[in-house]
Amino acid sequence: MNNNLLTLCLSLLLTSIAAQPNLGSISGVDSLYDPLVHSAHFNDGSNTVALPLFIIDQKERYFFEFDLLEGSPRRLYYTFRYYDRNWNESPVDILEIVDGLNELEINQFQTSFNTYTPYVHYNLSLLPRALNFRQSGNYLLVVYDQESNIYLTRKIYITTPLFTSTINFIQPTDPRKISTHQSLSVVINSANYNVIDVKKEVQLEVIQNGNTENRIILNEPLFFSGNNLRFTKVDAIQFPAGKEFHSVDIRSIQRKGPGVRYWDEEKGEFHCYAYTDVMRREKNYLLTFDYNGKIAYTSSDVPLEFARTRSEYVYLHLSLASPEKLDKDVYVFGQISDWKIKDEFKMTYDPATKMYKTKVYVKNAWVDYAYVTLDDHLKADLSEIDGDWSDAENDYFILCYYRPFGGRFDNLMLGNKINSNRN
Repeated sequence: MNNNLLTLCLSLLLTSIAAQPNLGSISGVDSLYDPLVHSAHFNDGSNTVALPLFIIDQKERYFFEFDLLEGSPRRLYYTFRYYDRNWNESPVDILEIVDGLNELEINQFQTSFNTYTPYVHYNLSLLPRALNFRQSGNYLLVVYDQESNIYLTRKIYITTPLFTSTINFIQPTDPRKISTHQSLSVVINSANYNVIDVKKEVQLEVIQNGNTENRIILNEPLFFSGNNLRFTKVDAIQFPAGKEFHSVDIRSIQRKGPGVRYWDEEKGEFHCYAYTDVMRREKNYLLTFDYNGKIAYTSSDVPLEFARTRSEYVYLHLSLASPEKLDKDVYVFGQISDWKIKDEFKMTYDPATKMYKTKVYVKNAWVDYAYVTLDDHLKADLSEIDGDWSDAENDYFILCYYRPFGGRFDNLMLGNKINSNRN
């Protein structure tokens, strides 16, 4: 082997090693690891995306954006990890299923301009074709720095839409749930793929809105014949319908948007006081516009092309009227809380005003939110405060995984979205 060839081989080896950052084991969940991280979200160029479903070889691209609340940019990188259908980290080497380097520097960033709170806005342009994904399934996007400190993680779903589906909303059979729940039936066609042991090879997952904790997983269809898998068992796919999310428009600090009672400025910080919400559990259902728990980040005070770096961070004050303190803690919940129960979103009861109150730090946006308690499994209960109504408008994401007998990968063969009011 001549010296030039040896040098080339060593260079490729070192590049391959460098392409695999040593970040240790990472839980397959959406997490913010650093308190400086704010406003993390996917979008398709115009709208916030609740669940990032990528199709291999698609031409459309998604964007992932976030801010670090500091004055100067830092060198950040991103990589991907591969996970099985249950979001356990796979033993498969990522270099087997992603062509090229799996460590990329974030080179699109801008510092904020003329804002009270300094921040740096980072933007990733994600195009599966350019990233060379060769395997469908569950991936985790990981953002980290040169010292391998992780800043945040986000789930993404890479699909090869080779299965087809027929999805219908059906009436719950339990008469007590007809006016409060939404039920679905799903029929999967596996096309030319032969399913032998359906319990082991196929998994159906249904997610309500963007909350991946609020999901139903099924491994056994009611009926299986040929390439038709009928997940039509009575009430097997059933969700409390909830009611429309509360919303407030804080896109402008110069005028009062819907839901805003007044603005104030204290010590160089903006404070937005929203109108007091009421508990809707015993109230009739009212159809209102909502964003299904998402946040639309933008500002109406500056031209649209500058909104990412000239939007302000403000304190949003929320309050919930309650004649007495409940025997459970109350939290603000939705994309605003990263779809998690967090201490910083816990509300405090004020007996003098008979209200639950809190304030959250958020960027100019149209903001959806819910008031929740904890259920017996320590998960968010959206029914306790506002109740449920079957006519509520919700998005449902239908995912179908397939691992053939003897296979190593949980292939994501289907990724669909259906709306309860527009099916």
